[in-house]
Amino acid sequence: MPNDTWTVGTLFSHEGARFRATGFLRVESYAITCDGPDDIVTGILRELIVEEGKDPDNLKRLVYCAPEEATVVSGRGVCGCLVRLSEVTPEGIVGWPEDILAEDRTRAARKHGVPANHLGPDIVARLSPPCP
Repeated sequence: MPNDTWTVGTLFSHEGARFRATGFLRVESYAITCDGPDDIVTGILRELIVEEGKDPDNLKRLVYCAPEEATVVSGRGVCGCLVRLSEVTPEGIVGWPEDILAEDRTRAARKHGVPANHLGPDIVARLSPPCP
């Protein structure tokens, strides 16, 4: 299923619980680099990473992104979750009034630093009808 059918407010189930999508993430590679000989803290951090058996020049982290770039969805329900998009399918949109849903999408876009234009009603229209 293409990731462009997902939006903030999409409902999905995971491990027997129901969640509302609150953000989208992808894996990003990064390196911890020293800025110079006086960068003692970074040097110590690199040493600790090497002691853990990892390469400080090829680390991975999750970063927020637009749904079409995402491999992971964050969800909120009774508790929170991070789950691979390949493990869940959209089940509809939370049954909130459109103005509240639009506000939630705008807040998520600001919080996660992604463009708000991927959170619009055109994406919502591609999903099944709102759930009660």
